Amino acid sequence: MRTTLAIDDAVLESVRKVAMRRQQTLGEAVTDLLRQALAPTTLDAGPGGLPVMPVQPGAGQADLQIVNALRDELA
Repeated sequence: MRTTLAIDDAVLESVRKVAMRRQQTLGEAVTDLLRQALAPTTLDAGPGGLPVMPVQPGAGQADLQIVNALRDELA
């Protein structure tokens, strides 16, 4: 299906790079990236059956001191 979208120049350039790296057309890359973004996420069960959340690149570790400080900010 053909359609017209207004896409930010920087985003379009990033998608073009993805398409080249994957040896896809621009449309195929946009479709794949949108499918990934729209797919329901499931969390894997970790130790004790608790869900393990994905970690973003560059994220630091949260220890009890950080958790308590954030909790205190919200109180």
